[in-house]
Amino acid sequence: MSNVLVISTSLRAKSNSDILTERLIAGAKDAGHTVEHISLKGKNIRFCIGCLACQKTQKCVLKDDAVDIAEKVKNADTLVFATPIYYYEMSGQMKTLLDRLNPLYTTDYRFRKVYLLSVAAEDETYVPERAVNGLQGWIDCFEKAELAGSLFCGGINDPEKQPENRRNRMKRISLDGLWNNAARILAGCMVLLLVLTMAVMPTSGTAESEAEGVLILAIDGVEIPVDWESNDSVEALKALVSESPLKVRMSMYGGFEQVGSLGSDLPRNDVQTQTGYGDIVLYSGNQIVIFYGSNSWAYTRLGHIPDKTQADMRELLGYHDVTVTLSLRQPDTDAVFSIPDVMLNSGYTMPVIGLGTWTLDNDEAENSVCHALKAGMRLIDTARYYGCEVGVGRGIRRAIDEGFVTREEIFVTSKIMPGDYDRAAQGIDDSLRDTGLDY
Repeated sequence: MSNVLVISTSLRAKSNSDILTERLIAGAKDAGHTVEHISLKGKNIRFCIGCLACQKTQKCVLKDDAVDIAEKVKNADTLVFATPIYYYEMSGQMKTLLDRLNPLYTTDYRFRKVYLLSVAAEDETYVPERAVNGLQGWIDCFEKAELAGSLFCGGINDPEKQPENRRNRMKRISLDGLWNNAARILAGCMVLLLVLTMAVMPTSGTAESEAEGVLILAIDGVEIPVDWESNDSVEALKALVSESPLKVRMSMYGGFEQVGSLGSDLPRNDVQTQTGYGDIVLYSGNQIVIFYGSNSWAYTRLGHIPDKTQADMRELLGYHDVTVTLSLRQPDTDAVFSIPDVMLNSGYTMPVIGLGTWTLDNDEAENSVCHALKAGMRLIDTARYYGCEVGVGRGIRRAIDEGFVTREEIFVTSKIMPGDYDRAAQGIDDSLRDTGLDY
């Protein structure tokens, strides 16, 4: 179970977002989570003055209620922001608070998952998009965090003056759709937010008959590695190209994407999605879209092009229309998988493929490292910034104690904190201490 911090940003008494927040808090406590609720009503939160002193001191020069709130945000496992939609955006007081959380940027903050609750009188699906994008922009500055979900409750004005079905609608969405359904579907996981009809989390599935082979994507004849999703849409796409390759003439659109028709309808599970460069999605069930910028719309995710910067993607897609070729490569049943290695200056031979521990907490890191070492992996990568070096060390000791590996066989790489360059030796000693390793 997790420590959840819920921040209500509406300044109205008995506001709609407060009602939604109350329902979430009740469900969270019922599920066993520890919840703290902060309302911005009556709080003194001044505007950020942009001095950037906090980047060196990790403290704000302004002394008001934002200082205490920032400390609580830093130490929470999960954050939930609740806001009314004003002029198709988050409330001004929420934006002011996000600006004032700048001191956390260089700290070893705990939060990993962030959620957004929003309420508006209008009920069109596009209404909360800018609020979601604004919060996503803040989250993007905290590399260990992610926007894990967003609930929008539209068509709500004054709850005390709404017809009975409007009040019941808010209660039903909050309790059944928001919390109870999450607990039922993902029991045992740290889940705060799942929405039924307004879900932002894609549902993955497997088609009844999967096409054999690996789906290959080429742009203007150059094969591009893709991390494909595991869902019905990708399986249907594999089946579509199983007999012969499919060429799709793409067109630039909007300064951030290229789009082309597949010529066939695929299964779809469209959800409101904030895309980024390298993302590949299905639009309207029959068009493939590849992004070199970002956009927010209702899509079904197909995959992501890894290991390319935004500049790489713009160079690939941002200057002329391209042709995408989709094909299916049959598996090589005689292939033998091996991990290449490299000779270090010290004379040791180190594998170049290992286990990364980014976004893992200590318990997850311990289990992942232990199982990876048992499976034959010998390179483990971590960092002070990741906050899981203790778990990495525990996983290594477990694998050694159980007789699967010796310390001499294991390579461990770590990185010091960005602010510790002038005290690198101490940073290395800190990593050795937390992992429990001698070298």
